[in-house]
Amino acid sequence: MHHHSHSHVSEPGTHSHSVSRERNKRGLSIALVITVIIMALEFLGGLTANSLALLSDSGHMLSDVSSLALSLVAMWFAAKPPSPQKTYGFYRFEILAALVNGIALFIIAGFIIWEAYQRFFTPPTVSSWLMMTIATIGLLANLFSI
Repeated sequence: MHHHSHSHVSEPGTHSHSVSRERNKRGLSIALVITVIIMALEFLGGLTANSLALLSDSGHMLSDVSSLALSLVAMWFAAKPPSPQKTYGFYRFEILAALVNGIALFIIAGFIIWEAYQRFFTPPTVSSWLMMTIATIGLLANLFSI
């Protein structure tokens, strides 16, 4: 005897999983906007104050921006269902996003090292008040993003 049963009721936790995913997307989107604003502020402040610390942090934040943006794209791809051609779905995109982010960090670190090396021989005058003000704003933004 063949017995077939199926239910039209969604699996337990399915709704809460999609709500959680939407909350994660919303949180990532808010963090992305805040990070872009602070990154631009630190970059412009670093140029104005002649501060390698602010410039390097803006470079690090560029990496954060790309990581957050890639995470949002990865979440979108990962939510796509598997197909006959993509039997695992699009979960590998998350791994590629992490690889791209890691490579970007190495490139940014190379620029920072090069600039720091040059500053050993010709140290610039840094506007410490402006640098500390912008750094404090960046710290508060990071705390808010958490």
